[in-house]
Amino acid sequence: MDKLRFSSDLTGILEHKFENFSADALVGEIEASQRQESALMAHRCGAIAELLAVRTAEAEEADPDPGYSMITGFARTTAEVSAAMNMSPRGAQHLVSQAEALDARLPKVAALLAAMAQVRGSLPATAGAVFDKRLSEMATSVCAKDSRTIAQRRADALSALCEGRTLACDCGQPDCAARAHASESAAGGVQTVINVIATEATVTGDSDQPGYLEGYGVIDAEQVRELADTATIRPVECPTVSEDEALRYQPSAALERWIRCRDMTCRFPGCDRKAAICDLDHTTPFNQADPSLGGLTVPWDLACYCREHHRLKTFHGGLGGWRDEQLPDGTIVWTSPTGRMYKTTPDGYDLFPQLREACRAPTLRKRSRSKEQAKRVARARGKLREQRPVNIETRRINYARNREIELRRWRNQSRRMLILFKGKQQSTGPWCTWVNDPFEPEELPPDWQPPPPPPHPRRRPTFLRTATKILVATRLT
Repeated sequence: MDKLRFSSDLTGILEHKFENFSADALVGEIEASQRQESALMAHRCGAIAELLAVRTAEAEEADPDPGYSMITGFARTTAEVSAAMNMSPRGAQHLVSQAEALDARLPKVAALLAAMAQVRGSLPATAGAVFDKRLSEMATSVCAKDSRTIAQRRADALSALCEGRTLACDCGQPDCAARAHASESAAGGVQTVINVIATEATVTGDSDQPGYLEGYGVIDAEQVRELADTATIRPVECPTVSEDEALRYQPSAALERWIRCRDMTCRFPGCDRKAAICDLDHTTPFNQADPSLGGLTVPWDLACYCREHHRLKTFHGGLGGWRDEQLPDGTIVWTSPTGRMYKTTPDGYDLFPQLREACRAPTLRKRSRSKEQAKRVARARGKLREQRPVNIETRRINYARNREIELRRWRNQSRRMLILFKGKQQSTGPWCTWVNDPFEPEELPPDWQPPPPPPHPRRRPTFLRTATKILVATRLT
């Protein structure tokens, strides 16, 4: 209630704050707010640049030899900025790059290149998703030695698509397959497939609950039904995982489809990369040596991570890195290197609450946990019984060595006092005759052993001692 009242009061203040301002004063407020916003942006970029310096130093100190497994300072900073500001990895990368440029390389913002161009358009959701996916397919059709970035390839793919040809590879190698077919027409190429998630009631017309178009977002029920008329409909439900399937590293096609539809995007905080291009990762690492000990391939231990955040968890995880924990309801709790915690929930559950009740946890374990624990306890106790006499003998020897050193020091001190009071004259008393002996070394050799302990006298049985007490009591009576 207090939060609602505060929000209402704040709204009222904002509504009446500029009520009596003139037009010139309002323009002045806009200019002032822009300067304040610029100062805040500079402040934020300075903090990001300093964090980048700290994380880069940590990465270079941890692994001075860069390799495929190294998580660079830039990647570490991007992950923390993305989670803290709840923004996409691409946006965080741009922000960190800009902060680094302002801090280290560019004292002034460079002018934008005049030769670049932008194409803006408005398309229906289905056409836009197909168009975006087709450009991505063409951008990844060239070989690995192509010099262009993905964004540049997509721009060139747009030109190629308009001209009805495939995207040419610029690697310059005569044996490149993509370069050889650069002049071929794009007509009759690979058919583009898009995925739409919707409830059965929406498809049949019994509900107006919206659906989800992969690569675009939420679409209304009418669009779902239009697409369903010519689409291949495949039910999406949490599959029953057998014990053999749970012990395999690779999930089944049905389980993989379920996880991607449940998550919809990468499960790292702020990341919006679609699940179709993400990796399926075991939250508890899969045990290759003995899969039954952990990391089962089951719905509650799998999640979608894009390649960037999958590598981040793999090579910059554990203490001092990023750690994740998946709860039974699919929520993933992330812990950052600084100890901050972030929670992400499956987008599929938010859009389609029916999915929450669709998954049931199968019984995979046939053995008894209580019996296994009893065996582990018995083995541990057996080892303790074997080790107990060894520990007792070790303590006895250590005590005897310390006691022997103390006695030698005490006897040597007595000999010094004899020399102090009587010089070289020896003691004639019948006690402590050892005082006339030479000084003893006050350190023991490593192989010194004390005499064996005396045998313990055998104790009479309990019934004999009890009988003796009874006889004594009878005589006294």
